[in-house]
Amino acid sequence: ATSIVNQARSEAAEILSNAQRQAESMASDAPQNPPVSGRIAPLKSVTIMFYAELLRSTGFFSPSALIGRGGFGGVYKAEGLKIGDRMMQAAIKRLDTDSMQGQREFL
Repeated sequence: ATSIVNQARSEAAEILSNAQRQAESMASDAPQNPPVSGRIAPLKSVTIMFYAELLRSTGFFSPSALIGRGGFGGVYKAEGLKIGDRMMQAAIKRLDTDSMQGQREFL
């Protein structure tokens, strides 16, 4: 079981590395002030998070990172997320696929 976990972590680290390179490439190609239509206000900053990064920062949604539960599922403490130039902590909601509330709200 340990080798499977280590392999999954290695694969997640590789996915994260590739995703970060892709996000940096996309960010450099993005317009600085995208056009705004309708009533949607422009966002001052948006950070794209890839699932591999969420896995890493929550210890693969480890029970020790679980800080609460709600109708949607668990809320996990994520540490070491890079947001802009800063390393941050965040609370990550993980949708419980058995949650009827999640079905109603997300789908």
